[in-house]
Amino acid sequence: MEKYSGNVQEFNSVDEIYFFLENMFVDGFDEHHMSIALDVFLRDVVFFEEKDLDSPTFKLFLRELGRNMITFQDEKNYVKVAQFLDWFCVDDKLLWVNLEQYILKKDRIFSPDSYVRILKHFSN
Repeated sequence: MEKYSGNVQEFNSVDEIYFFLENMFVDGFDEHHMSIALDVFLRDVVFFEEKDLDSPTFKLFLRELGRNMITFQDEKNYVKVAQFLDWFCVDDKLLWVNLEQYILKKDRIFSPDSYVRILKHFSN
């Protein structure tokens, strides 16, 4: 099991996670903030129920992810995006297509291991 965001506070509920994200929205997202948010989602995936994925905060995060993904320079963040989209069953075709396009355009930043990790999430 991978370790996610050991330096971010622990949360006890989805409400706490969404409160944390809403504060991040105020500051604006860059690759670093997106990485932290993805770490929180992946670390705390067990807290989420289907109804939580219909919240305005989750939908706003998806929009921010779509806007910011093109700016990513770290291959690990693309792996996190693929895992996030897979684990949360995000069916936004545009996000998946954009992820695929960015991976193809930025192929020089990816190690073979990262490609395999990303592709296994595309296959689900």
